[in-house]
Amino acid sequence: MKKPTNNGNNGNNGNNGIDVTFQVKRARVNVYDNTTFVTADIEINGVLIYGCRVVEGANGDFIGFPSRKGNDGKYYSHCYVNLSEASQSAILSEIERMINEQ
Repeated sequence: MKKPTNNGNNGNNGNNGIDVTFQVKRARVNVYDNTTFVTADIEINGVLIYGCRVVEGANGDFIGFPSRKGNDGKYYSHCYVNLSEASQSAILSEIERMINEQ
């Protein structure tokens, strides 16, 4: 992940002309079956979303929203927020800052 650039735990970044206000409520590092992963609870525009994941993708890190596996074997998201790249980067930076403080 990149170094944090957000000084507080609130951000306000544009998302297709809509202001996105966020606050990372809790960030934690989890280990399961020798795999380490990061989860966070994030409030976006007043809606608290529990169990967001930081996913290391081929094009860099991104935020994965909570999902469940359906009877057909596919995963379905409970919710989804279309974040701009700037908003997503600010949230990831805040998550990293909170984890480094632990």
